[in-house]
Amino acid sequence: MDDKIPPETGPSKSATAVKLVLSIVYMALIFLAAGTVNWPEFWFFLGFYVTTTSVFVLWLKKHDPGLFKERMGWKLVPKVW
Repeated sequence: MDDKIPPETGPSKSATAVKLVLSIVYMALIFLAAGTVNWPEFWFFLGFYVTTTSVFVLWLKKHDPGLFKERMGWKLVPKVW
């Protein structure tokens, strides 16, 4: 039995597109539940979240590409304990 784990690959374009679409759907559901898009607190939170996450991702990609690749990739085989 071969216990080797296949090499990790970065996120595919389709996986990234799915994450983006699901994020948009999630935001739409929040506004739908609120009954309005006139919700300044959520717009502030959304802008803050996107900005801080983007800055962190860009920083991590520059300073530790290995960790970035690990965090953004999919685990193909679960870790054996």
